Amino acid sequence: NLTVYTDRAVRSAVAKQYLTNLGIMFDESNVEQHPEAITFLDGQGRDLKHYPLPQFYVDNKLAWDSFKEISTLTAEQINDRIGELNA
Repeated sequence: NLTVYTDRAVRSAVAKQYLTNLGIMFDESNVEQHPEAITFLDGQGRDLKHYPLPQFYVDNKLAWDSFKEISTLTAEQINDRIGELNA
């Protein structure tokens, strides 16, 4: 499963809408509503001061660390990466 770590920033909303428009299924973990999400990201060495949200994980493995990285990908490319990380 793809998990998108988000906050209330516009870039998080845009990323979620982009994935939805492509038909990509994802779980959202908003760091403002789920403090354990910050703990997880910190444990991955992804402190929010240096790695802004959204961040994208598959099975606790970093898939993409910014919306910019996925903003030009097709649904097929995103699903291929998710499949690679699930293997």
